[in-house]
Amino acid sequence: MTPEAEDKLERFFGVFAASAGALLLLDYDGTLSGIRVDRFKARPWAGVRELLGRIQRQGRTRMAMITGRPANEIAPLLGLVPPLEVWGLHGAERLYPDGRRELEQAPAASQLVLEDLRCRLEHDSLGGLFEDKANGVVMHWRGVSRRKAAQIEKRTRELFDPVAKMDGFSLLDFGAGLELRVGRDKGGAVEAILAEADADVWLRPPVELRAFLERWERAAEGLAAVVP
Repeated sequence: MTPEAEDKLERFFGVFAASAGALLLLDYDGTLSGIRVDRFKARPWAGVRELLGRIQRQGRTRMAMITGRPANEIAPLLGLVPPLEVWGLHGAERLYPDGRRELEQAPAASQLVLEDLRCRLEHDSLGGLFEDKANGVVMHWRGVSRRKAAQIEKRTRELFDPVAKMDGFSLLDFGAGLELRVGRDKGGAVEAILAEADADVWLRPPVELRAFLERWERAAEGLAAVVP
């Protein structure tokens, strides 16, 4: 972490105790856990689940997960009781701790386009791993040879790029994959929040992530001491 980033964190936690409450927004893949070829094997970094559990039990922090995954995948992986509020599918889906679920509905025309793509990819996955989401379609190629990955990416872009130019659709590049989706964009929402908060600090998991959560836990203990 740079000295500038450390200074910003010091100032952030310096005013923490004066707050009436705290909001901790989390991302899963690549933040709380490493990236895995099999996403169902992506377990939290050592110590992270325990730290989040202690922060949760303090009762002074509202925690929410914002993820590109379907929301119901998070609770079994994270193992917190009660489960966190999860905004899945990049924010298009909201799953409350009590099990209530809200899903942003794509326009009928967009749904027809997605259904056509699903049918095509179920018949021919272009050599990759096809993932079907309520608001989009995803192609993965992690774990294959560089040559095969290039072939899958080329074929996927040829299929996805024309659709991404249609109103309401967007194309997301991520590590070893492409996602075509319609509706809310997690990245845009998070960027707007960070811009308003002037919080341009990046934490390198897992060491700096654990250190940050430990500081949050200690700061929340201080919050409990001053807020009735």
